Amino acid sequence: MTNSPDEAPPKQPPQDMLALLRDPPKAAPSCPWGTSLWLLGHGLNDECADVFARSLLDGDWSHLTYLNLGTNEIRVDGMAAIAGAFGEGRAPLLANLNVSENRIGDAGAAALAASLRAMPALTSIESGKCGFGDDGMSALMQAAKAGGTPCMRQWYLQGNGFSDAGMEAICEACAAGGLPQLERLNLCSTRIGDEGCLVLANAIEAGQLDQVRHIQMQQIAAGRDGFEVVDDVIKEYEKKLRVVF
Repeated sequence: MTNSPDEAPPKQPPQDMLALLRDPPKAAPSCPWGTSLWLLGHGLNDECADVFARSLLDGDWSHLTYLNLGTNEIRVDGMAAIAGAFGEGRAPLLANLNVSENRIGDAGAAALAASLRAMPALTSIESGKCGFGDDGMSALMQAAKAGGTPCMRQWYLQGNGFSDAGMEAICEACAAGGLPQLERLNLCSTRIGDEGCLVLANAIEAGQLDQVRHIQMQQIAAGRDGFEVVDDVIKEYEKKLRVVF
């Protein structure tokens, strides 16, 4: 496979992952200084992820609040290794986690789900284009229902392959009180169809998503009917808010 003239060649994994961890790239200005690890787009593969996981287990990362592993080549084994270290309580203050554009699949999502209770401070997960479907969503939402996401405010799930069953899992987690602080949900470019939209509309009508303020659903599989059902329920909900306030 060759790259098009406008496409940058894939980044090669670092030859010395430990050196990268000792002297990491400068984080984005918006990230908290001194507590962020910015490894976006560094060509990290499962071997690199395993080195990082061992560093989490052997070192002191208790200060870490922001971790960006997005746009790398981490797969199931790498995600499982990192999540296993998370599950041992090695990043107890982690508030923002980005694993987007790593093809971790359902098994990787399940590994991440198993570690959530050990990261109670998480407020944001970016997991777009991670290649997981309904099984992965079910694992993540079961973890939420079990109390694994008490502080979650933003969850970015765009570009994954889950469908109506995944939407139902999200609504069930919200109904069970598993996402009590969730404010923003990105579901764009998923396979949610009309049935999923109906499930969402019913959940909104029942007051199970009262905490949520922004739901993005562009380019999902639903047709006009599905979107209209959600839109009608939201309009009625907003009328009630105007009466109350």
